[in-house]
Amino acid sequence: MAGEFDVIVAGGSLTGVSAAIAAARHGAKTLIVERFGFFGGAMTAGLVCSIHNPMPASKGANEQYPIAVEVIERCMDISGLEATWEEVESRQCSDVFLHPEVVKYVLVKMLEEAAVDTLVHTFVVDSIVEHGVVKGIIVENKSGRSALLAKVVIDATADGDVSARAGVPYELRDLRKPYFRNGHQITLKGRWVPGMFCLANGVQLDKTLQYYKNNPAEYDGPLSLAEMEYRLKRDHPFTLSGFNRLLAKAHDAGDLPENFNQVRIYNMGQGMVQISNQPSPNALLEKPVDCLDSDSLTHAEMVYRKWVFEKWAFYKRYIPGFEFSCLMQTPSTISVRESRNIATEKELDPVDIFNSHKHEDSLVCIKNANKAFIYHIVPYHPSVSIEYKTPHFKEGTAGDIYIPYRMIIAREVDNLLVAGRTVAYLIIPGAVVGQAAGTAAGVAVKTGKSVRETDVVRIQDALQEDGMEYVTAVV
Repeated sequence: MAGEFDVIVAGGSLTGVSAAIAAARHGAKTLIVERFGFFGGAMTAGLVCSIHNPMPASKGANEQYPIAVEVIERCMDISGLEATWEEVESRQCSDVFLHPEVVKYVLVKMLEEAAVDTLVHTFVVDSIVEHGVVKGIIVENKSGRSALLAKVVIDATADGDVSARAGVPYELRDLRKPYFRNGHQITLKGRWVPGMFCLANGVQLDKTLQYYKNNPAEYDGPLSLAEMEYRLKRDHPFTLSGFNRLLAKAHDAGDLPENFNQVRIYNMGQGMVQISNQPSPNALLEKPVDCLDSDSLTHAEMVYRKWVFEKWAFYKRYIPGFEFSCLMQTPSTISVRESRNIATEKELDPVDIFNSHKHEDSLVCIKNANKAFIYHIVPYHPSVSIEYKTPHFKEGTAGDIYIPYRMIIAREVDNLLVAGRTVAYLIIPGAVVGQAAGTAAGVAVKTGKSVRETDVVRIQDALQEDGMEYVTAVV
């Protein structure tokens, strides 16, 4: 494929899909490019199936929810799980686990309905920049190398590949050097380690709960046994953890390394479970994983894939209920969590975040954001010690966070918007930012302006009409 489009979205995660659908719904001829043969990013390729606290927003003037909420609702409607969207909406079911194959199907359907052109099995290898303006991207696939031109490009790649190749400044923290932000040295705890979940089916969790009944000291989770039995009947998510005696037994038998010291299982419903990415085999890695180093990524993939299989073998041999289980799926790729920090026109700082600072160009508001969201907004990563604390933060939230338009405008080039992990981590916040970027691109194309010249009030009005005015804690 080679051609010209109004908007090109590079990267097919939920962030990229949300951006593409938003741009198309606002009248832009839109193409989304993805390296895998499916969409969904971490939710599908990474098997990060869990959506935590997915409270939906109020519907907008055109009776639409934000795209991320629409995805969750549609996935639940066809999943076959007993848990209903109404139970999620009313907080009876606090977490949602979405089957990755259902997510893949729903995203394809939604892209088709929005008339988004798609191009998969394709890598972005360069950016086309003329006189400081991004004009498109260079891609490679089985058809060879081709140029794709656009009025606006949205970089929704996990590592900010389009931005980096367009010459946008970025940071990739080197733990061997002091790290400074706004003139102040910041304490680092180390890069956040990668993850690799896996899925198993044929698990008889009633037997696992019976083991807890017979051995109550083996359970260390927050829910009562009665609550877990209720959730099992309703296919509601819940977490099983503990099993310290079984871990010790496996250690004594030489079936587990000593640094494998915890068990965490997430019930997805219908006899399926997600096996946690913790503990990780990080101690087995020679150095922190570098997302820009193919040798580092290769080494990590080999270590993690062996670790995941050995972890499941322990579950099958030792955990009651797993005797006849099957390792159903491992991720398509390791989940690298720390990558380039792409420079944009505005970086949120602690004052912005913890004081719920409203910006004149705010596009969306994350209401009652929890600490996980704060820790995943560049540049304040989980490995960074943040000195600014508030009562909200101590209680597990940080109040309301306002995302300004400048936060998604790439620095030093024009007509390039940035979304995804490089500016807003976590699946749902990333999707919210993706929808904002797609809407901004659509408005820019419609008004014939560059992304910097586009009237932010028109973008804000469009987002509010689409249900983004009252975004709640979809973190």
